Amino acid sequence: MKSEYPILRICNVLSVNRRSYYKWCKIEKPIANNFKQEISEIISEEHKNVKGIYGTIRLKKHIENKLKMFLNHKLIRRYKHILNLETVKRTKKGLSVSRAKEKNLTNKAQYLIECNFNSEKPGQKFSSDVSYIKCSDGTAISYKVNDTTTQDFYVLKDNGNTLDLITNDIVVKDTAWNISGNTNEGPMTILTALESVTNTWNNVNSITYNGTTFGNNGCNSSFACTMNIYTMNQRTAKARLITVQEATALGCSATEHSCPNWLFNTKNYQWTMGVLDDSTVQVWSIPPTGLLHMNTVTNNGIGARAVININK
Repeated sequence: MKSEYPILRICNVLSVNRRSYYKWCKIEKPIANNFKQEISEIISEEHKNVKGIYGTIRLKKHIENKLKMFLNHKLIRRYKHILNLETVKRTKKGLSVSRAKEKNLTNKAQYLIECNFNSEKPGQKFSSDVSYIKCSDGTAISYKVNDTTTQDFYVLKDNGNTLDLITNDIVVKDTAWNISGNTNEGPMTILTALESVTNTWNNVNSITYNGTTFGNNGCNSSFACTMNIYTMNQRTAKARLITVQEATALGCSATEHSCPNWLFNTKNYQWTMGVLDDSTVQVWSIPPTGLLHMNTVTNNGIGARAVININK
């Protein structure tokens, strides 16, 4: 090439200093400080022996172990650059179908939301595993109570591993608390009607009624307290009524309109499990006004919302 073009022009095109070119021609080796041919041959040979898979540090250790020659890693890196020795980089392989969860259709949960993320208000639809999330009271949840039925609920209480949910509306309408007229026998009439609606809800935990659990024991004088539901002991069902203790814990009162909106936003009165003092005829209910109200057990103009328990 130098026979066709001047050296100066070739050096300018290649961005090489002309004096460096003449010096290279004189000593016949690359221009590098302290460059030694024997070291370059060792590095080239060992790089070839390991098929180029060793990086600078590992190549340094390899030469030390094999040849008992101690070279600085910066020196090896410089020689590799001068000699154009490239380390072979391993290419990443994609996961096989059996290992990639996103490709393994047998590991996929049923896709219930079907890409329909539209909702009338926030908190209506969730598309993630929420078992580790603490659910606040009043959170709206849609739950598949059996294989064919999905029901809308509000979170009544987060128990840690389980949730108590209450339906977002009345599921039983215009039914007496107890047609016998005696509170000591418990809310047998309304619970029987509730069971007729919920007995096919196979995806909820069963509930065993008893006076200790669902009576008014331990409440103050305003919501007293001896509800002897003898005939309800060991009665297993899928749903129950909200207790007066749960209602008062959420802020409901007989003197102030303090119930949370989601607990009374129906158009109907709803029964609770709570008996008024030790009355044999008066029971607490939650009207559409959000103020706890007493009603006679035989009043057949009141409905019920179902309270269920599910696993997270």
